[in-house]
Amino acid sequence: MRTLRDELKKWKRVNHKQPAKAEHKRPRRSTRQKKKQRKNDEMSRREILDVMGVFRPTYERRRGAIRQK
Repeated sequence: MRTLRDELKKWKRVNHKQPAKAEHKRPRRSTRQKKKQRKNDEMSRREILDVMGVFRPTYERRRGAIRQK
């Protein structure tokens, strides 16, 4: 017993045609247009720590007053 895929291959060989495609086609990009490249934003270790706030001043309460640690 043949599968549907085998039958389709046989039909293509006999008819030398491909089955009809869907009518709704997306517009093709012209060859002149290039895809936008994403910027490779690799951050250094120092920049990552800075974003996390490691180097910001920290404050705490001591005897009711807020003081820098």
